Amino acid sequence: MLAELNPEGAVEDLADAVVARSKRIGLLHEVEAEMTAAARREVIAARSRRGVDPAAADRVLRRLDLRSVR
Repeated sequence: MLAELNPEGAVEDLADAVVARSKRIGLLHEVEAEMTAAARREVIAARSRRGVDPAAADRVLRRLDLRSVR
């Protein structure tokens, strides 16, 4: 209905919404990359600690690596 009254405005609103959504998605990807990098650093640090199973740490690292490829 609003598009019928002002089609140009509706297109601009849609374009603005697409740009805003794209920015939010980009920010989410940045946050996810930071979290993955932090988790990876912690697992690498824990891997060398006494009592930590290196094979388990390697499995976690592999899963983190696979997540970051997506």
